[in-house]
Formats: sequence, structure tokens, C-alpha cells
Amino acid sequence: MKRAARHRCILCGSRQAPAAVAARLRDSDKHAVVRCPGCDHTQLFPMPDAADDRKFYNEDRQMRNLGVVPDLEGMRRRKAHDTASRMRLIKSEVKAGSSLLDVGCGYAFFVDEARRAGFRAEGLEVSSQRRALAREATPAPIHNLDLFTAGSRLGRYDAITAFHVIEHVSRPVPFLAAARKHLAKRGRLIIEVPNLDDLMVEASAPFRSFIWQRAHVSYFTPATLRRALRDAGFRSVEIRGVQRYGLGNMMNWMVSGKPQIESPDFGADGPLSWLEAQYKRRLERDLRSDALTAIARV
Repeated sequence: MKRAARHRCILCGSRQAPAAVAARLRDSDKHAVVRCPGCDHTQLFPMPDAADDRKFYNEDRQMRNLGVVPDLEGMRRRKAHDTASRMRLIKSEVKAGSSLLDVGCGYAFFVDEARRAGFRAEGLEVSSQRRALAREATPAPIHNLDLFTAGSRLGRYDAITAFHVIEHVSRPVPFLAAARKHLAKRGRLIIEVPNLDDLMVEASAPFRSFIWQRAHVSYFTPATLRRALRDAGFRSVEIRGVQRYGLGNMMNWMVSGKPQIESPDFGADGPLSWLEAQYKRRLERDLRSDALTAIARV
């Protein structure tokens, strides 16, 4: 008889009985969501094993579970808002011409924009399907390497980015520590994750049910994200709110209770732009935004 899985917090290592958060995921009835009573970290239970993870990412199941068949130019258009936002951040934090590694680069749209902007940009991607598309999207180097075992096959970089990657990693602190080892002196790690303290989690029951998914093994708050980076050895950690989605997305959830998969709303222009700006600014200030950015220095 197979032994029942035992909980272990992947952030603090506690084996205390966790608190139940959600009984199932939107795309799996094999996992639940629990919260650690020791450090308040929220994660999947039971955790997927390594073989299941390899199959899941090689087949790009995260997108396919949403009913989205990857199409390079269509995905580039859908990701254009995020790519532009992340490029503004990088240009404000890292000098042009610097070396940059984007971990979990996906289809490499950000890597290609960084290359065009004058950065010595490279990508790292574990999914074979995404890696193949990434190599169509950019001439920049796209590595098939595991950050844990890359060693000297990866050099040191002035900046390492990881946008919506850490929530997928079953060993977040060792992963962040491995990234730190590949930073140059005075280098910085810039990451973005979904925010469990997102106001919409509180405001919309359908949204709260939707966020739990097989691809995300961790659900970070500002406090648990800061802890993960500190435990990985970063001496300076700045957490910022990032509101990616606009008022239209919020109203869609409140009225219809459904996501905008194909045409997400990132913000209104024109006469309502002032309202959009206030909405986003308030959520970012209070760290109740849909995402968090962390800038960590060695």
C-alpha cells in the first residue's frame, strides 16, 4: 500500500499539520492547497514529483490546461504589455550593455526585447516545447540547463530575471540561492510573482477559486517572498506592487465571474485613464496588486 504523503513546508521546512486553504485546483483534483502554520507560506499538497513536473512542462500543460494552443505571434501580442512593462523596469535598474539572464524565459519575447535594447541577453528554459518556440522568436542564446546543476556552463551576469517562475519551483530557496551564485559583483536578481494578497482574492469568490492551479506550487505574499530571498542569502530586498490587469478585468470578474483568457484587459486609455491610474497606484502602494516585483542584491 502506498504511504500517504506527509506535508513539509517548502519555504521553512516545518512538518506541522497545515491549515486547509482549497480542497482542489481548477485543473486538478489530485492536489489541494494548504498554509504552513509556522511561516504562513501557501503551497500545493501533495507536491508533484520530479517526473510529473518534467512531463507537465515539456508538454506546456499550463497553457494547454487553459485551452490555449501556443501560437508564436499570437502569444507575442498577448504578452506585449508585460514585455514592455518589464523592459521599463530593467532599463531603470540595469545599465544598457549589461549581461542579463532571463530564467524561465518561456517564448523569449522579453529576451528578444532586451537584446534589441542593447543588453547582452540570454534565456534559460526547461520546457522543450517553449524552448523550440523561443529559438524561433530570437537569435539570442536559449539554454537547455537546470539552474541547480548548470555550474560553469553558465557564467555570471549583471542581472538575472525570473518573471512568474519562482511560484513553479518546488525548492524556492535553493533555487534563489543558485541564481545568486550566477550574479556578478553588485549584480541584482529581479523577479515577479503572482501576489496572494491581491485584493481580488478577497473581493471575488470565482477569482479565488480560479487562482489555484497545478502549475503553481507556491503562492507568495510580500512577507513570504521577502523571507525566501533573505533565506537564499540576499542582503538587500525591495518588494514592489505591480498591477498588471486593469479595471476592465476587475469588473469582468465581479460581473461575470470568468477570466479574460484570449483578450485580457491591461488598462483603459482616454477619458478614464485617470481612474485607471488611481486604481493601479492604490493597489501597488498597498501591496494588494495582482503581482509583486522583488529586486534583490548580493
